[in-house]
Amino acid sequence: MSTAALTKPDDGSTFYGDCQRLLRRLRKVPSLTTFLDSQQEMCTTGSSYCPFPSGTNPVTTLWNTFRLGSSLCALFNATEPETLLEVDEEATLENLKACKHGVYHFLLACKNQLGMTDENMFTITELYQDDTNKFLKVSHTVELLLQRMVEKGLLEDDTAEEEGEMPPTGANESQSTDPLSSTAQERLRKQTVKELLITERKYVKDLEKLQGYMHELQAQKVVSNDILRNLFANLNGLVDFQRRFLIGVEANAELPPTEQRFGALFIQMENSFTAYEPFCANYTHASEIALAEAPNLMRLAHIVEPTYGLPSLLIKPVQRVCKYPLLLSQLAKLMSPDEPYYQELLDGLVAIKRVADRVNETQRKEENFIELKKLEKIIENWNGPSLSYFGELHMFDKLSATVNDVERECWLYLFDKALLVCKETAASRKANKNGNSKKPLALHNKATLLIREIRAVVPTARNGTYSVKIDWLNSETILSPVNEEQFKLWTSTIEKVRDAYKASRLSKQTGPRHPGLTRAHSNLSELEGHEANWNSDDDAVSFIDQQDDHDDDEVPLSLRRSSSKGILNRSRSQSNPAHVHSMGAGYPPMSMPPLPRVENSYGSQHPGHLSAPAPPSHSSYEQSQAFLGEQFRKLQLANERQGPEKTYLLADQAYRQRRSASSPNIHNHSTNVKVRINYHEDSFMLVVPSDVTFEELLKKVEKKIHLCSGTRIEGRLRIKYKDEENDLILINTDEDVQMAFENRNNMEARQNELAMVVDIYVS
Repeated sequence: MSTAALTKPDDGSTFYGDCQRLLRRLRKVPSLTTFLDSQQEMCTTGSSYCPFPSGTNPVTTLWNTFRLGSSLCALFNATEPETLLEVDEEATLENLKACKHGVYHFLLACKNQLGMTDENMFTITELYQDDTNKFLKVSHTVELLLQRMVEKGLLEDDTAEEEGEMPPTGANESQSTDPLSSTAQERLRKQTVKELLITERKYVKDLEKLQGYMHELQAQKVVSNDILRNLFANLNGLVDFQRRFLIGVEANAELPPTEQRFGALFIQMENSFTAYEPFCANYTHASEIALAEAPNLMRLAHIVEPTYGLPSLLIKPVQRVCKYPLLLSQLAKLMSPDEPYYQELLDGLVAIKRVADRVNETQRKEENFIELKKLEKIIENWNGPSLSYFGELHMFDKLSATVNDVERECWLYLFDKALLVCKETAASRKANKNGNSKKPLALHNKATLLIREIRAVVPTARNGTYSVKIDWLNSETILSPVNEEQFKLWTSTIEKVRDAYKASRLSKQTGPRHPGLTRAHSNLSELEGHEANWNSDDDAVSFIDQQDDHDDDEVPLSLRRSSSKGILNRSRSQSNPAHVHSMGAGYPPMSMPPLPRVENSYGSQHPGHLSAPAPPSHSSYEQSQAFLGEQFRKLQLANERQGPEKTYLLADQAYRQRRSASSPNIHNHSTNVKVRINYHEDSFMLVVPSDVTFEELLKKVEKKIHLCSGTRIEGRLRIKYKDEENDLILINTDEDVQMAFENRNNMEARQNELAMVVDIYVS
């Protein structure tokens, strides 16, 4: 029998209520009374299905009674079949082999004598699994036997009478007769419990509806099994847990207010709430799949409408886990601190807040993981390492930011080690203006700002205007959030990331060092591994951080902040652009399969992920290997003589020398470059070597301005150049100077290089 067939109509019944009614009907079968009484007595000592109060749980009573096996044989005999089954009244759950033997004969007799099909029967394994989804099949089979007894006149059909006896939803006799309910506070308290009960019942019904829809999709093969797993994650495990939780809610709601222990219920089931984490984390991904598969899902639109109804059901768990703290907080306000279970309720409130925080954190991480994979696809001309090199992605958003004195609307991505500032490409902006929604977003990197260089984070909120100023080592960035929530989130997250980086760095600095050959080899391997992820462009050496701050063990090739398109977006080679790779704890009954996701590549660098250097000739390769072998021997000696710090220095030198050997344009010869100095209203021409350093250029500019205009410079000049998008980019380093010079290759005077002029702007 399919699970979808077990889903009951929305008639107000619940799993707990159905078990209560089934228990009452079975008690009218004389041969079952002894079995039911024995298991009812066992339930008083504790129950895994109804934590509080013990001894009042019909689910455990029924489940353990059926597992005896002999009780099912007695029920079968009560239908007056042609051949009776042997009933072992001495069978106990301690002897499972004998119990399963009785279950086997019961199922065989139902099939052979009563003509029941496999679809209407359960299996032995399903009976002994701690899964409410399986128990539904067991109770369904028992209900069919009772119906046969009614048809034969062996049992009175009191179904309609029992339904009429059920109390109205959320109301019960114990609460209505409670003398304390006459006060306004008690009435509000009763109303809060009623709201918890009603909404919990409705929520479980929604989950069961979604589960039935899932099984119907599977039965009719509307979509593939892979899509089903990605769409519904661990829905079966979540439904199983939520039914159990509802049992505890209903059992407590039947008690007088002063005896209710909702706090204990949340405390005991805190670990089991982990069923929410994979489902909620998968929500964004599932919503995208639902939208993409909507045309196929329309086949079952009569069950769940795919474009609106399905997303509204998928978000139910996310909404519900956030609702529990609000309900418990309201209940705590209406309780007297003198009540025996008041502190227990407060502890339960703390427990469910922890649950909500964990679920939110898991969902945030999953959403950020998905966004990271998207970023890898939409960022163009990315010449740096895999984005996972920067660690975990903590936040991303589109907001106004001022970087290097240029304000623009940017996409910001905050990682463990860096803040990436990206800008929409011109083609992407044009497509958006023209309303071309089919054109995917495309970004290019404008700056890569290292967390290690943060000196201060200064949030400012004044008259509804918000800003977050980040002081870096040699510059500043100002973020302009649009509202208070965004302002607080960016401020707290940046500070958290900075503090975590400092703590990690401190722990590594104070941790034990292990000098020796192994460390030397690993450092050189790291250098070589990271080098392979950049283009073989002439300025690759600029990717090495020259600051001596003992951070080598964390960032073997530290990336320096760039004032142009970011240090990782430079490409001086004539190679093709980069091609980006596409890409229940503590509760045994829970069934929580791992959340399916696209396999990530965080553990390794894919050679096809980014532009790779052109393969060297055989001779150059041998020379390179010989050179590295010589450097390795030097590193080994350095370790023996001077310790690990010297190792890092030699590794850095080895890398630089190798890059120098492969970059004769920079180091072997120099040409002159014409520079036009734009200073206020004046312009002056200056000729400098192409390999001029930043400090040398700064001195030449100051001298030229002084000689030509007679102006004496006060303070330090700020030099900028325009990139191909006419953005003014601040020059701070030697690499920035080379970027300014290289930028002339994008200008119109490409044919006559000698006539080309680099414009710089001085303030």
